[in-house]
Amino acid sequence: MALNNDLQRLERQIITLIEAYKLLQTENDELRIEQKLLEQQRRQLAEQQKSAAERLKKLIPQIKKLAS
Repeated sequence: MALNNDLQRLERQIITLIEAYKLLQTENDELRIEQKLLEQQRRQLAEQQKSAAERLKKLIPQIKKLAS
């Protein structure tokens, strides 16, 4: 009888662990997707910043020319 109870308790623990594992794996997958999206956004923003800086460098001489 005690052995049967121990086995049932162990079975419940294993099921709980499997459920926790599945939940964590799903969460991990979602975080990896979010990380990829954030990395892509960061690259796009860096490119936009670089482009804006290049345009500004081109405008500065024209502004100086107008000011003189």
